[in-house]
Amino acid sequence: MMGNFQIDSFKSIGEILKYRADITPNVEAYIFIDDDGNKSSITYSQLYLQSESFANYLLENNIKQNDRCILMYHANLELVVGIMACNLIGAIIVPVDMPLFDGEFKKWKGIINNCEASCILTNNDILEKISATSNAEFNNTPVYSQTDGKSNEELCVINDIALLQYTSGSTKEPKGVMVTNLSLINNLQNIMAKLGLNETSRWVSWLPYYHDMGLIAGLLTSISSGCQDIFMSPTSFKKNPIIWLKVISDYKATFTVAPNFAFEILANILEKIENDDSNAYGIRLDSLVRIISGSEPVRFNTLVKFIKCANKLGLRDSAVMGAYGLAEATLCVSANYTGEDTEWIKLNTKKLSENRVSVISSGVLDSFLNYVDENESNVTYLVGNGSPIDIGDKVMVLDNQGNQLKPFEIGEVCVSGESVAEGYWKNEADTLDSFVKDETSGEVILHTGDAGFLSEKGALFITGRFKEIIIIRGVNYYPQDIEQVSYESDNRLNYASCVFSNSSDDEDSLTLIQEVAEDVSVEELSNIANKIRNNILQSFKLSVGKVIFVAENSILRTYSGKIMRLATKKAYLNNTLKNILYVSDNVKSVKIDFVKPSNKDEMVDLVLTLISSHLSVDKSNIDKSIPFMQMGINSKSSVDIISEINEGLEINLEIVDIFNYNTIDTFSEYVYNKYFDNSNDELSEDDIADLLNQELGGNI
Repeated sequence: MMGNFQIDSFKSIGEILKYRADITPNVEAYIFIDDDGNKSSITYSQLYLQSESFANYLLENNIKQNDRCILMYHANLELVVGIMACNLIGAIIVPVDMPLFDGEFKKWKGIINNCEASCILTNNDILEKISATSNAEFNNTPVYSQTDGKSNEELCVINDIALLQYTSGSTKEPKGVMVTNLSLINNLQNIMAKLGLNETSRWVSWLPYYHDMGLIAGLLTSISSGCQDIFMSPTSFKKNPIIWLKVISDYKATFTVAPNFAFEILANILEKIENDDSNAYGIRLDSLVRIISGSEPVRFNTLVKFIKCANKLGLRDSAVMGAYGLAEATLCVSANYTGEDTEWIKLNTKKLSENRVSVISSGVLDSFLNYVDENESNVTYLVGNGSPIDIGDKVMVLDNQGNQLKPFEIGEVCVSGESVAEGYWKNEADTLDSFVKDETSGEVILHTGDAGFLSEKGALFITGRFKEIIIIRGVNYYPQDIEQVSYESDNRLNYASCVFSNSSDDEDSLTLIQEVAEDVSVEELSNIANKIRNNILQSFKLSVGKVIFVAENSILRTYSGKIMRLATKKAYLNNTLKNILYVSDNVKSVKIDFVKPSNKDEMVDLVLTLISSHLSVDKSNIDKSIPFMQMGINSKSSVDIISEINEGLEINLEIVDIFNYNTIDTFSEYVYNKYFDNSNDELSEDDIADLLNQELGGNI
C-alpha cells in the first residue's frame, strides 16, 4: 500500500497507469467475468504494455493527439486497453453503446458526425462486422481492434480533453460533454477521498462503460486508487441480476454502485431467500463498505426494502447510500464519507410543490424502518445524497438571482471548480446556457438544472428538475423528441404535446398530453393512443402509461409559443388541466387469467397478454418475433413477468430463461414444452424407429 497516495500531481490517467505499472507491476488491476462465469485478468504492467503497444499501432495508422476515437465494445479487457491506449497518445475517447445491427443507426451517425470521429475501436472478434457496418452506415470510418504496434516507443501525451460523454437522449443534436484530464483526475480524487478507496479495496461493476458512472466509477477508479476492479457486461446482470451480489460475495468486494432500479430488482429476489446463512445462492455481503445508489432518483422504499432483505446476508445498514452527479461535473457531485449515515426526510408535499421545505420527520436509513405509502398525497419522502464534494470544487444551491441559499431553502444545484467539464463539443449556445461565467469572480458555474436543498447536516437533497430532460433508469430523454413521435402519429393531431415521467412506483412509464387539431371520435382517439404508444415504444423503448387528449391551445405556453412543460405537468397533477377530450389509460389493470395451457397457441396468447400489460400496448401492435429488450422489456419487467408466470401457473422458471428464449414465440414454446407438453411421454413405434435410425444409421 502506497500510504496517502494523491493523484492530483498527475496530468492524465495514462500517467497514473504508468506509475502503477512501475510500482505495483504484478498486481491484478482488472478481472473480467463473462456471461458464462469465465474469468480473465490483467496486471498493471500487462495493461500498460498492451495499451502502449496498441497506442503505437494507432499512431502508425495516423491516429494522433486530439483525434476522436469511438469506443464500440462488448465489455471485456480489450475495452480497458482501448481506453488507455487513446489516453496515452492524447486522443479523445467517445464511448457509445453497441448498435442493434437490424435497427436504425441514426444515433450513432449523429455522434460520429458531430465529433468528426477519426476511427472506431472495437473487439477483435467483431472487427469485420463493425467494419462492414462502418462502410455501409458510418462514412467508412476506419475501424481498429487491439493490435501490437511495430514501435516500442514509450508514450504519454497529455491532451486537454480526455473524453466526450454524449448525453443519451436527443438523436437530432447529440451533445458531447467535454471532460478534461484535469476534471477527470480531480473528480476521481474526490471519489477516493469520499469512499476511502485504496489498494486494498475491491470494486465490482456491471454498469455500461458508455455511461459516466460505468466508465469513471465502474472502471477508472482502479487506475486512480489502485483498487482491484472486477467487472462484468451489463448483459450478465440482465440475464441473472443475482450475479451482481454473487460476485461481490465471491470476491469479498468492498464497493459497488448501481441505479435505483437494480436495488428494486435485487430486493424482490432477496425476499425469496430463506433467513439463514445457507441461502440458495451462498451469498454473504459482510465485506461491503459501501453499496451506492446513483444515476437516477433514489427512492426511499426501494432502499428500505433492499436493506431489510440484504441484512439477512450480512449487509450493514450503514453500507447503503445515495449519491448525486452528472456528466457535466465529470461524475460525482455529492456522496457520503465512509462511516456517515444516509439521511432521509419526510416533507409536506403541498409546501414542497411551492418550493418550500416543511419537515415532518427525519432520520437515517436502517433495517428498522418500515415501508411507506409513496403515493400518499400529503407527504413526500426524500433520501439524501451525501455531502458535496470539496476537493477543488464547490457545490451551491442558488436562487434565480445567483444568491446562495440557506439550509432547507430550495434552489438550483450548481457546481464550480476543477471537476466541472469544459462545456459541450461544438455547441456554444448550450455551453453558455449551462456553464455560466461569474462576472465578479470569473469562475465558471455549472447550472445543473436540478432543484434541491441542503440539510442542516450538509446532505444534498434533490427535489426535482428545473430543466426538462427526462431521466429513466439513468438514461436521459429529451421530451421534444418523444413529443414529435407522438404528434406525427396521426395527421389529426396538433403539433403541441407534453410528456413527463410518472412519479409512481412504475418509474419506466410516461404520461403524455396531446392536443387534437380537429373533431375525432372517442373510438378513433383510442386507436390513435395505441399508435402513439407503439411508435414511442419502437423509437425509445419506453412505455406510455396515460395518453391525455386535449383541445387545441390547452397545453400551457409562453408568450412566444413555447411549451411550458413543468407548468402543464403541474396543472395535470392538480386537476386544473382544461379541455380534456379523452384519457387512454394503460392496460396494466387488466386481470390476467392464468389457466394452464392445453396447446402452444394458448401459451403464446398468455405470454402476449403479459407483455401487452407491461408495455401498455395493445396485443395487436406487438411483434412476437422481436427480442424482449427491443420491445422495451427491461430487467425489472423481466423479473416481474417470470414471477407472475411462476405464481400463476405454479411452475419454476428461472430469470435467465427469459433471456435465453428472448422472443414471445421462443419463450412460449420453451415454457410449454418444458411444463405442459405431455405428448412426448410415450414414443410411438415410428418415433422409436426414427431415433434408432439417427443413432445407429441405416433403416429399420
